Amino acid sequence: MAAVFLAALLLRSPFSFTALRSSARAKPHGLTTMRLGPGGGSDPVNNVSPEMQAEGMKWAQKYEDVLLSGTSLWSMIKKNEKEPRKIYFIGTNGNGGKEIAESVMDCLAYIPAPDGTFFLHRKPGVGNPKLQYGMVDTDASLGEKSTISPVDLFMDDEDKYRELEYEIVKDFDSEEYKGFPMACVLGEGALLKEETRELVQKGIVVWLDVDPEHSWAKTQFRTRAGKEFDAEEYKGFPMGCVLGEGALLKEKTRELVQKGIVVWLDVDPQYSWAKTQFRSKAGGGIYLPKAGEVRPPVWAIANGWDGDVDDTEGKLEYIEIVEERRKLYETLSDIRLRTDTPGIVENSYWGAGKIVKAMKEYLGYADAGDGSVEDEILETDLEKFLEGARLSKYFKQAMAWCEEQGAASIEDIVENCDDFAEAMALKPLEKKRLVKAA
Repeated sequence: MAAVFLAALLLRSPFSFTALRSSARAKPHGLTTMRLGPGGGSDPVNNVSPEMQAEGMKWAQKYEDVLLSGTSLWSMIKKNEKEPRKIYFIGTNGNGGKEIAESVMDCLAYIPAPDGTFFLHRKPGVGNPKLQYGMVDTDASLGEKSTISPVDLFMDDEDKYRELEYEIVKDFDSEEYKGFPMACVLGEGALLKEETRELVQKGIVVWLDVDPEHSWAKTQFRTRAGKEFDAEEYKGFPMGCVLGEGALLKEKTRELVQKGIVVWLDVDPQYSWAKTQFRSKAGGGIYLPKAGEVRPPVWAIANGWDGDVDDTEGKLEYIEIVEERRKLYETLSDIRLRTDTPGIVENSYWGAGKIVKAMKEYLGYADAGDGSVEDEILETDLEKFLEGARLSKYFKQAMAWCEEQGAASIEDIVENCDDFAEAMALKPLEKKRLVKAA
């Protein structure tokens, strides 16, 4: 009876549920609610405003331009049998080497859709051309081939470690060309072996360069992340930190954690073992490995430099060793790209676009209207250099000075620091910052 009474009451009521909402939120029946953009959008099905659709097209076009530049270069390389078919990526850990190498390979192997559909707009299973290329990561391959962990192998016998590394590069070098681009991402110390250097120089060598301090911070990220969370300013909303299972073995981490509320999510050890040792088989789903972790070089781990970004002594030694490696990379590389710069850090395809452009210039395929890659690199490096010295306001004036003096790199500015400071009319404290940055 109660249910019948309630139904009758609702039918007789002059109010509807819509009418009970505020007038600003009420919508006439039958009209599509537009979530984005005032006054409706150009894509009612997906609720996309004209402005957002235009921005999306610009973004897709930018990707497409990078990819088309790569496929254009590869078609030129294939026509000339004398051109090297293999690309080697070198540089220290933390340079995004594998990710950028994959992006470059995507560009070179790209095949435009017959109907002109942009790469970002392609739908799965429609039959678009697939990207085909070969890529080897020597660190990953070494881990697969070694009978013990790579770090243990390095600590037991570094010569054996380098020999196994050389064999991987040798296998890649002897791999038969099959019509698609091929790349090899080398471990940061692989070029210490002369035989490896000789093999690498048969192809195009791309140096993915980063500042040694960036490499240190990137490879020691674990403690850094926890310390930054503790220092994070309270902004009125809840904050949580999920710790790795061994994070509390470090006393400094325990001290930080005890400032907050500690919640232990406990499981039976046997359950933990079964859960962490499971690997999916056919039909069992997709196994996704942990992403985003940048491990230190084996020699850094062997020295105990792993997970403590505040180890000042270790950092100084690390930077000194990496600087020596950079001198070696400088002598062997055909193309250099700084990968720790804004834009490339966030999106590897923008770095790939610069590398493709540099390869065109290096091989003599650059269009007459294309700007020099060296100019772009100088501009990026100069911006970073001046920002570090807190002299960003002099950027345009500094670029004009470089063009006038024929300076092609930051090193040219460093060698002529006094002349540069005089031309910029720097104040005493500004000059002091410049000298320190130099």
